Amino acid sequence: MPKKKPEKPVWPHANVTRMTADMARNQWVKKIRGRVYNFGVLDDPDAALKKYQRIGPDLHAGRQPRTDENQDGLTLAELCGRYLLTRRRDLEAGKISRRTYRNYELITVNILEWLDGGVRVAEMTPQHFETLRQQAARQWGLTRQSTFAVWTRTIFNWAYDQRLISRPIEFGSFRGPTAREKRARRNRMAKNLFTPDEVRRLLVEAPPSLRAPIWLGLNAGMGNGDLAELTWNDLDLNAGRSEYARPKTEMQRAFPLWRETIAALREVQASPVKPRDPAHSNLVFLTDEGYPLQHGNTDALHLRFRRLLVRLKLVPAYGEEKPANQRNLGFYTLRRTFRTYAGEAKDKDAADLIMGHEIPGMAGIYIQKIGWPRLHDVVDHVYAYLFKGWTCKLENETEKTPDQ
Repeated sequence: MPKKKPEKPVWPHANVTRMTADMARNQWVKKIRGRVYNFGVLDDPDAALKKYQRIGPDLHAGRQPRTDENQDGLTLAELCGRYLLTRRRDLEAGKISRRTYRNYELITVNILEWLDGGVRVAEMTPQHFETLRQQAARQWGLTRQSTFAVWTRTIFNWAYDQRLISRPIEFGSFRGPTAREKRARRNRMAKNLFTPDEVRRLLVEAPPSLRAPIWLGLNAGMGNGDLAELTWNDLDLNAGRSEYARPKTEMQRAFPLWRETIAALREVQASPVKPRDPAHSNLVFLTDEGYPLQHGNTDALHLRFRRLLVRLKLVPAYGEEKPANQRNLGFYTLRRTFRTYAGEAKDKDAADLIMGHEIPGMAGIYIQKIGWPRLHDVVDHVYAYLFKGWTCKLENETEKTPDQ
């Protein structure tokens, strides 16, 4: 008598996924993206299901499945090192700016300062991230807490995307403050901008190293990072204007320069600081030691400006009690001040171009040019509000160039 063929088994987990019994191979198989994959022997459908749940998502997405050799042994210190190495290559390739790379460095420094660098990333729990959240809340304001949470998540999600760990990280409740929490804090505080009287006091009392940065902050809303990366190629002092792409975002920005701004920049030009690195020879601003304003973990412009704010009693000194409604003043407040008063000129697109912001919506695609007269109207409106009836004595005074 001929041998009776064994009965083909039925897949028992049809509520999860479907598989077929391949009797010739003695395997549970499934066709994914046009290719048949083996998942385990017919005698053990539970093991076949576990394998599918482990590598199936990668196969469906068209990715090479993760293997066990490179998973679960990665330490936190190794992850930070690998991530920075990748971002360093992006910096050298021109894909990211120096400022962005510096932010990555600072984030990894904070992570390794607050957690054990020897912990295995695969063994990290929501409690580890709760520690990070609590430390960030003790150290910083709400905005920086948000940035820290976003960038930290980016690093750990990158580890999973690069198949350095076998499963996504469970962050628990690790996140930055909500929009509601930020609004509530702003509602409790005084407006975070400088009044015209405070602006004038800043300019009168500012040391020479701060004069040109303050004028640029008020003239065009330039922030700490903008000034740290500003080159002489970005400025045309003879024409009295600036037009270039912001390194941070590659967004175009253009703005006319006030005569006081030009005069302050010519002072900087007349007394150049010798750079430590010849690669920085075209930077407009350097520290007294010849380093960029943002060097390593130091923001020299922030430190200089804070000393000025303390001297003018606009902020308390370190260690002094902070009033409940104390404004969060810093150099970036000049940028907020400019944008606040620029809005009253009622030309949002021109203000966005001056700030280096993207013009939102389809308008950002269709608008190909904004004329200099519109840009003059915005910066002149801010100037009139801040300096009406006030005369600032200028050295190397330069006449304002008429619009061309």
